[in-house]
Amino acid sequence: MSAGIWRARTGRRWSKRSLRSIAVPQRLALPLYVQNLVFVGPALHPDQMALAARHGVADRIATFQKVPHRELRVLYARATALLFPSLQEGFGWPLIEAQACGCPVITSDLAPMNEIGGPGACYVDPHDPEGIARAIEQAAARFEQMRALGLDNVRHYSTARMTSSYVAAYRGVLMSRRPVGEGQN
Repeated sequence: MSAGIWRARTGRRWSKRSLRSIAVPQRLALPLYVQNLVFVGPALHPDQMALAARHGVADRIATFQKVPHRELRVLYARATALLFPSLQEGFGWPLIEAQACGCPVITSDLAPMNEIGGPGACYVDPHDPEGIARAIEQAAARFEQMRALGLDNVRHYSTARMTSSYVAAYRGVLMSRRPVGEGQN
């Protein structure tokens, strides 16, 4: 099964705008590349399913809630791509999670996504569903390259690397502090 995956942050509801940013590309471009659209996160509301039906994609949508991490990794690994046209995130962990599983990422050209995804992600205007569809079509030919670049990108976010960066930052702050009275006459 080939599936596109879209993941909401825990506790976040899908908005009509975000669903439209998924439904229109699914109707216009994704049938060439995926058979199903998988939503991981809160359940879709009836009005959101109605919107998906108006765009002719409701029968291709599957939603999963409370997915254990192990199963989430399987979904990412089997997905054609992660489509993540988020308008606001604290960090963008779904991008790193997807890339760590070899899943190409198509995401918003907004901070922090455009800082986190690295050169392996495809960046889109989250307000332009037709532009997202075009970007998916153009990115499809690069999915293998996006997978490799994504796997390379996640190395920047290893626990060991982040820990050593924090230690270096704290050492720098401590070394730059002068004891009270030092340098005074």
